[in-house]
Order: sequence, then structure tokens, then C-alpha cells
Amino acid sequence: MTGKPDIWLSAAGELSVGAGTVLAVTDLHFDGPMIAGGLGYSVEELLASPAPTTFHTGVDWIDEFAGGIAPGSVWTVMGPAGVGVTTFVARLAAAAARSGAVILANGHVPSRQLAELVQKESLRDGGTTPSTPRIASWLPVPNIGDGFWDSDCERADVVVMDTWDEMWRADRWGMSREQRIADIRWLREVARNAGTALV
Repeated sequence: MTGKPDIWLSAAGELSVGAGTVLAVTDLHFDGPMIAGGLGYSVEELLASPAPTTFHTGVDWIDEFAGGIAPGSVWTVMGPAGVGVTTFVARLAAAAARSGAVILANGHVPSRQLAELVQKESLRDGGTTPSTPRIASWLPVPNIGDGFWDSDCERADVVVMDTWDEMWRADRWGMSREQRIADIRWLREVARNAGTALV
């Protein structure tokens, strides 16, 4: 034994097996907003790698701060009733729909009223390109352990759920706090695996 493991990644970015170099690592593999694998990368390598395509939120300062909505990312928008959460997520869905496939699900606003709100928000910033997110009153949330989601959700770039607890089936209404957290974490994993941003 020479002291080196049989497989290693050199400081120069070459993956080696035994005595031979197998390949030079030139691109990082991003798993949604995260780097896949257990290796550490330098700041320079990360910044030199191509960034995933992001979708606009419709609010310039949020886009500047967060860089937009990245595939596989999970955003939470919260606020007390009446402060404009539904209006904000309608605006976000309309803005993201200008460059990607978006589904906006809302279980508490009638669908036609939500469509009118989305149309109003899509024109708010002076946009001339109509934004057309798909609208639903309910989307199925995957059960823990299911490795798939509704096919329309998996094909979407962004899925906006206003609100996620309204998407649960009746058998989930009695979940404990811990079960709800596990449910949200599983939904996050399914969305990441599909490359779908979740709001």
C-alpha cells in the first residue's frame, strides 16, 4: 500500500484510480441549488461553474438579494391574514411564468378570482408579455416515501402552493408538528429531485 487510497481526487481536480488518471473534473454537478456529493469545493470553483437558470420573483430587490428562484429551491412566504401573501405569490407566479412553466395552487381563493389577480399582477410591472401560470385549487402532496409527485408538478419549473397545508388530503389533517415537518421535508426532497422550485 502506497499510503494513497485506491480512488482519490487530486488538488488539480483529477479523479484517479490506482496509478492511472481516469478523468479531469472540469464541471461541478449541482443537484438543484446544492452541490451533489461529499467533496468540498473552493469558492473559486463554485463561482466559475455555470449557475442554474433562475426565475424572477417580480420584485427587483428580492431578485437582486436572492438571485431569483433556482430550480430545486424551496421558498417559504409567511404573514398574518390580510397582509398580501396571496397577492405576492400571484405576482411571483406571474413573473416566473414569463420564463418557465409555473403552477399556482390556491385552496382558499376561487379560481376565477385568482386568475384575475394573476392577470393584474402580471401587468403591474409594465410587462407586455402575458404570464400564464397554470392555476389549480388543489395539488396532491406526495406521501412520505413516495419518490414521485404529480406529473404536472414534476414538469413545472416552479410550483407555488398557497398554502401547503390546504394541499393535504383529509387523512393528514391530524398530523403532529413532527409529522408536518417530516411531510414538508419530504416534499422538498421530491421537488429537488424533479428540479422543481417550490414556493
